[in-house]
Amino acid sequence: MREHAVVMAGGGPTGLMLAGELALAGVDVAIVERRVNQEIVGSRAGGLGAHARGFRSAGHRRAVPDGGQIAQVTGFAVTRLDISDFPTRHNYGLALRQKHIERILAGWVGELPVVIYRGCELTGFVQNASGVTIELSDASEIRAAISSAAMAAAASRKTIAGEMSGLALRYDLGEGHPLLGRRMPDFDLATSDGTIRVFALLRDARPVLLNLGVAGSLDIAPWSGRVRLVQARYGGPWELPTLGAVSAPSAVLIRPDGYVAWVGEGTQDGLHDAMITWFGPPG
Repeated sequence: MREHAVVMAGGGPTGLMLAGELALAGVDVAIVERRVNQEIVGSRAGGLGAHARGFRSAGHRRAVPDGGQIAQVTGFAVTRLDISDFPTRHNYGLALRQKHIERILAGWVGELPVVIYRGCELTGFVQNASGVTIELSDASEIRAAISSAAMAAAASRKTIAGEMSGLALRYDLGEGHPLLGRRMPDFDLATSDGTIRVFALLRDARPVLLNLGVAGSLDIAPWSGRVRLVQARYGGPWELPTLGAVSAPSAVLIRPDGYVAWVGEGTQDGLHDAMITWFGPPG
C-alpha cells in the first residue's frame, strides 16, 4: 500500500497542471496514468491561451520566450484562425496542440516532487471517513489518506458546503427561526397542481409566502397583488449545510432573491410587519 495526500487519476494537461500546482504548494501528490509514456496516439484537441506570459508564470518558463511574443494569427491543421480582434487586453496569445501542451507540462512536473505511476489503469476505489483507497490494474493499491489537519477540517464540512451553496450567508433580521435571513433550501413541494421546486416558484421575481400548515390560516389579502401565496406540503427533513437539522416551519416568506424574510412557527405573528418592511404598506 502506497500513500499520498492527493492522487490524480490521469496525466493529461489537467492532471499535470493541477499536480504541479499542488506540488509547488508543498502537497504530497501523485499521478496515476495508464499510458507508459507521455506520447499521444491519435489526434487531440488544441488549446488557446489568452496570454503567453500567464503560461510562463505557472512555471513553464522554458517553453515560452521572454515576453511571450507569440503571433496573434495562427493556424490549426489547414484552418487559419485570425484572432487579431480577440476580446482580451493582452497583446499576444498562445495556441498549442495537446501533445505539445503535455510535453511542456510533463517537463515542468518532472522537475517537481510528483510521483507518476505509469502503465496503471484505475479499476476502482473505496472511500471512507479517513480517505480513499484506489485500486489499480496491476493489483496494487494507493491510499489517499486524509491528514490529521484535514480530519479536523472535515468537521467543518457543513460550513464549507454552506459557503459553496450560498446557505452560509445570513442577513441579520433579528432573532427567530434559524431559517430567518438565510437562503431558502430548494425542496420538492407537493401542491394541488403537482410537485414543484421552491426555486421554480421564484422565477417570476415575486416574493412568495409558502404556507406549509393549515390551508387558509394566513391572511395577506392587502398584499395579494404583490406577494404570491402558495399552499404546499413538505414531509422531508429540514436541514441546512451550515446548521444541520432545524425544526420544520409552518410558513416561510421568501424574498425574490430567495432569502427568508419571515418564518411562521404555528402562528402568523410578525407576518404583517415583515410584509410592510419588505413589500410596502397594505394596499
